[in-house]
Amino acid sequence: MERLHKGVFGSEFMPAKNAPFGFQTGQQKFINKLTHNSGWYNKKGEKLGFGDLDVNDLRLIIAGLEPDEMFIVLSEHDSFWRFVTRVSIIGSMAATKPDEKAPGPQYVSEKAMYAFAKGIAYTINRGRDFVYMGIPFINLSSAQLLNLMTKGGEK
Repeated sequence: MERLHKGVFGSEFMPAKNAPFGFQTGQQKFINKLTHNSGWYNKKGEKLGFGDLDVNDLRLIIAGLEPDEMFIVLSEHDSFWRFVTRVSIIGSMAATKPDEKAPGPQYVSEKAMYAFAKGIAYTINRGRDFVYMGIPFINLSSAQLLNLMTKGGEK
């Protein structure tokens, strides 16, 4: 089984054991946070989990990915609320469309905010490269990201 597979980080109420990077679905961060409740995906467009990501998490991802892996980040809205069909007291109890857990590479590439490959951080559709707390991000278009996800091509 591949390491970054659908649901690898567990669920909000059932944490995964020995998950990559030590991440858990629903994790909360408070200092140097880049994302809040973001959805995490592999290059197949399968949801790995969700939660906050801070600068230390980004460094773990960049250094810890295998050469054939990608870790792609979508906003909370695009990774969850767009799929909700019935709300509940808390989000994790809401009813969602079946494709919420695996919307596919096309959707993920179109909605991605950030993507990571071994040693590389990308920002998607930002229009320019930037540096966040010492981490350089290379700007990609959604089409370039889709190419990386599906063909493993270079930028």
